[in-house]
Amino acid sequence: MVFRKPFPVESTSVETARCARMIRVQQRHRVSGQAIRVASVFACRFTAGTTLYTAHAEGDAADFMLAGGHTPQELQRVADQVVRDGTKRTVRNRFRRTEVVFVSVGDQQWVRGQGWSHYDRVAHTSHVHAGCSFSTRTKPRCAGGDGKLPTRYVNGG
Repeated sequence: MVFRKPFPVESTSVETARCARMIRVQQRHRVSGQAIRVASVFACRFTAGTTLYTAHAEGDAADFMLAGGHTPQELQRVADQVVRDGTKRTVRNRFRRTEVVFVSVGDQQWVRGQGWSHYDRVAHTSHVHAGCSFSTRTKPRCAGGDGKLPTRYVNGG
């Protein structure tokens, strides 16, 4: 068996345990682990077209950038692997599903409990975006907030 160094993870400050585990599982895969050049985690910004902070702002999402000239099929193969590890017990995830809740690639998005559907925001054509939580109304620590959900949003209101 040949040992291959796992792809690097770019994160400037924070990375949740569930996001770190999702990344480690991908690093163990023969195909996706070799196809992924780098995983980028932290970015303190809004989701495109909204005033909601991305899951990246709390270190709870990763962008999997592929090596070299990737095709849409290669991006989809990695996306499918991330979904499989979030929905099935596999050897690579050590028989514990990852906590991924959504995956975006091209103009498609997978959401836990809903499956694949058309994604009507900015298409993810250069990478696979995977998150362990959704965009949030909280002001994350990176933006000077405490990361806690405002009282009026606690019960979905």
